[in-house]
Amino acid sequence: ELTDQSVFEKSCEKGKKCVVAFLPGLYDESASERNKKIEKLQAVAKGSRHMPMIWASANDQPAFEEQYQLTAGFPALLMLREVSGEKYAFVYRGKFLESDIKSWIMAPKSPSA
Repeated sequence: ELTDQSVFEKSCEKGKKCVVAFLPGLYDESASERNKKIEKLQAVAKGSRHMPMIWASANDQPAFEEQYQLTAGFPALLMLREVSGEKYAFVYRGKFLESDIKSWIMAPKSPSA
């Protein structure tokens, strides 16, 4: 769970890309529903070349969410990627299905995507 900067740095700063999932808060869904989403993310991570993935509860990281325009529409995924020293962000707001998430993660992404 993304609780502070050190968690982000440990999970996302090592490689050239990572995924941050923003999940609905517990006021919007049950812990059981959230846990199912986390299990999907873990399964996708294992099947996606072990891409680092972390998650945060919606509205728990307001500065981060605002920076990437993630202030509504949860769940949402954010892929952070470094290309030739430049950092880029790609947002996914599609169906939260394991197959769709995996396809999105595995699809080539470039700054013009």
